[in-house]
Amino acid sequence: MDALSFVLGVQSRDLRSNQMKDLIFRPPTTTNTNNRKEVKLTAKAALYYLDETTNETTKFQRIISPRGMGEYRINDKTVSHSEYEDHLGEIGVLVKARNFLVFQGDVESLARKSPTEFVDLLEQISLSAELKGDYDKALKAKEEAEAEAVFCYNKQKGMKGERRALKEQKEEADRFEELLQKKQSLQTDFYLWLLYHMEVDRKEREQHLVELKEELDGLVTEEQRHTQILKDAKKKASAARKETQAAENERVAIVDDVAKIEPSMIQVREEVKTFQQKLEQAQTQLQTKKEMATKHDSKLEELKKEIKLSKKDLKELERDYEEAKRDALPDQVTLTPQQEEEYERVKEAAATASVEPRCQLVTLQKKLETARAKAAECSSQLEEMQKRKAEVNREVSDYTERSEKISQVRDFVF
Repeated sequence: MDALSFVLGVQSRDLRSNQMKDLIFRPPTTTNTNNRKEVKLTAKAALYYLDETTNETTKFQRIISPRGMGEYRINDKTVSHSEYEDHLGEIGVLVKARNFLVFQGDVESLARKSPTEFVDLLEQISLSAELKGDYDKALKAKEEAEAEAVFCYNKQKGMKGERRALKEQKEEADRFEELLQKKQSLQTDFYLWLLYHMEVDRKEREQHLVELKEELDGLVTEEQRHTQILKDAKKKASAARKETQAAENERVAIVDDVAKIEPSMIQVREEVKTFQQKLEQAQTQLQTKKEMATKHDSKLEELKKEIKLSKKDLKELERDYEEAKRDALPDQVTLTPQQEEEYERVKEAAATASVEPRCQLVTLQKKLETARAKAAECSSQLEEMQKRKAEVNREVSDYTERSEKISQVRDFVF
């Protein structure tokens, strides 16, 4: 089995040793060392294959040199290892797949293979693994062709877009050319129209120029007249400037006067305010005095009424007294002592009865005199307040007039 494995191209690591020279048989050494000869040992195995179709025999031979180098021969012709494997593959012996022998552990190893490893084994057995390079090249060529097809498609798509854009640009250029021609035609018409109107305008301007020359002659005459007027106006302006200068000097003087008057004007304003306050106070006092005078007048009337009543009562008492006296003292009647006493008693009683009315009369007279004095005093005070009011009104009018004049002067200055 080792010889079959060896001649069929199995590597030494799959045989009994890791080195090729270990597969060479070495006979035991002899005891006669003097006659020992150095012998170069080799190993070789050959396999003869008979083709049933052609009846040709092919010799496959593998040799191990003394140095452990391997050599492959087909029909005694040295070939390379790859050619040797190719010829074995032609008769169905796949060295890499080892489909010609079942080695120890192959069944267990086969059972433990993964699906990918099993597929790889099947590809080796079916010789499809040898086509891997071609397949990879074809796959790469296919991917490159697909990429080129995608590139060509995108390029074609871009070219279509460019074609469409170029078509639109061509249409736009055609429209532009058409519009340009139309523009040139319109410009030609426009320039002709301009030339026509320029000629008409030239003639109108020539006519207008003649009219302007005539008008210019009239304006020259008018200018001369206005020049004379201007000279007169300049003279008047010079005189007006002098008047203005004088007015300016006067304004400056007025400004100085206003500046001098301003403090006094402020003082006058304060005095006006003071007099207005005094006037208000005087009016208040006047109103108070009027009320007091009215009260005194009413009191005086009451006292006059009381005096009249008292006088009336006194006259009645005097009349009663006279009547009593006449009754008590008739003409040419002599009074008795008792009558004298009765007379004196009646007289005393009349005097006593008239004391209180007389006292009331005196009191009322005193009150009347006092009320008259107070009324006279209120009247005098009223007259004095009226005079003061009139005086304050005059002063207020004067100050108001002065203030208005100063305000007018200040407005004129500023």
